[in-house]
Amino acid sequence: RTRALVLIRDSLIPPQIDRAGCAVVAGDWFSTYDGLTWSDPGELEIDHVVALKEAWDSGANAWNAARLEAYSNDVDDARTLRAVTGAVNQAKSDKDPTNWLPPAPDAVCGYLADWVSIKARWGLSMDESEHGRIQRAPRLLSQALHRAHERQKQDRPTVDPKLSHDRAMSQLVRPHAEHEPDRDPRIPQLAVRRHRNERRSEGHRP
Repeated sequence: RTRALVLIRDSLIPPQIDRAGCAVVAGDWFSTYDGLTWSDPGELEIDHVVALKEAWDSGANAWNAARLEAYSNDVDDARTLRAVTGAVNQAKSDKDPTNWLPPAPDAVCGYLADWVSIKARWGLSMDESEHGRIQRAPRLLSQALHRAHERQKQDRPTVDPKLSHDRAMSQLVRPHAEHEPDRDPRIPQLAVRRHRNERRSEGHRP
């Protein structure tokens, strides 16, 4: 039931529910961790941003059964549970920010802000390494964005220096209207390129 509630809450379009009214069978979901959009809920897993084991080690071991259940099924705060690409969720597992950060650079700051907010909301503690990694986040993000920018520069088409300025500019401008889908304004800029690649390759997935 919790999975269905999160899928219904987070779908970008009205989701389709099966005839029994129990399972979500279609919709559109944006996975913030990797910047991909999915229409098949089977590709998604529901992630506890602060994993249950991490919560247990951070103070939840002292909670009663009712509070543990409330945390495990907290669909009222969208920061606590989210629908993400299954493979990315498997890689994250029960790791804290010391050992895992979202692969999409533009998701890092939001992820860490949510992490801190969840721990504060539920009265959970942070260890020294976890706290230190969060404090270093702006520098880490800057490095990740620089690497992403360098990759984008490598993909840029080259310009013949003999071309006139106007012809050079026209060579650099891609004819996106015919070949690329419109950009979804809900998806951050750095994630759009991966989102587009995913949409191009969906027809070739086995």
